[in-house]
Amino acid sequence: MEHKNYLFFFILIAAFSLLYPDLLLAQNLNDSVGQRLCNIVSVLVGPAGQAIATAAVCFLGIGAFFGKVNWGLALTVATGIIAIFAAVRIVDGIRGAGTDCNAWM
Repeated sequence: MEHKNYLFFFILIAAFSLLYPDLLLAQNLNDSVGQRLCNIVSVLVGPAGQAIATAAVCFLGIGAFFGKVNWGLALTVATGIIAIFAAVRIVDGIRGAGTDCNAWM
């Protein structure tokens, strides 16, 4: 009896994959979630993100200079900022292609 249930689900999944291949292969170009993520990346690496990162480095530097923040935390934050701004280039290197968010528009 259990084999019939497995066969039913297998046939159901096979039929779904034949009827809706774009959903299973993630080839939908009108991807609103992907566009939202691209907007977040644009804000993080844009002028607003640069201003926030500059303020963070200034505050951490002043705090570390006066002994209120240890140098390990300051270096960790600086490393995080470098990782955020280099993320696009890192992903380009892994993918081997451009990660242009405007391609989905």
